[in-house]
Amino acid sequence: MKKIGNYIKDSIKWLWQFPQNMLALCIEGILCQAAYREGKADGNTIIVNIALPSAMSLGDYLFVNPMSSQKTIQHECGHSKQSDILGPLYLIVIGIPSLLHNIVHYLCSKIGIKWNYYSFYTESWANKLVGIT
Repeated sequence: MKKIGNYIKDSIKWLWQFPQNMLALCIEGILCQAAYREGKADGNTIIVNIALPSAMSLGDYLFVNPMSSQKTIQHECGHSKQSDILGPLYLIVIGIPSLLHNIVHYLCSKIGIKWNYYSFYTESWANKLVGIT
């Protein structure tokens, strides 16, 4: 009986996060030969990829590269918790701003402008949710 309850709970959660879960599956499909599933972290599927330059979280799926640290995986679990909370609003409130922040931070660091990446609201909240100080 408990298994059925967990299945129902997981199904409702997956639907609550439907936009980001579907996007994750599409990205995994596009990466196909450059990605593989490597277990779970905090209930999220870890997809290791060699094509994406950075880690990212979409719903129940964490995309990391082979060199990602445990802290990076933990941080991405924080983004997954944000997805749990925000559901279909996640991409607008967290996903897109976080992606744009990542790109701007990368480009600025190439020309010598540096700042604490984790000071941006999307990143600091993710860290707070998983206890990273």
